[in-house]
Amino acid sequence: MNDITCCENESNMVETGGVDHWELQVIAAKYNVSERTIQRWVSSGQFPYPIRLGRKKLWLPEQVAEFMRRRGQEAQETQAARNMLHYEAPVRRQRRKRHVE
Repeated sequence: MNDITCCENESNMVETGGVDHWELQVIAAKYNVSERTIQRWVSSGQFPYPIRLGRKKLWLPEQVAEFMRRRGQEAQETQAARNMLHYEAPVRRQRRKRHVE
């Protein structure tokens, strides 16, 4: 049987069997996203599913970092594509002709 010891330290990181896990609050603070956003990502299957330890939901830091790295790359690619699609050449303004009488 696995010998899992669990102890919570002051930073909401939980150590189980020598492996660190992050709680929802830690991820939200570290990556500057709301807890609700992370919950939506999990529900939609985009974000790694948590490991449940009693009532706690925990994530492996490596999985979270990989998701955020991929998300950052996709955001950059999407922004570059948007920039290409919505590029408009600058329009030169024409001078108004003066009527001379």
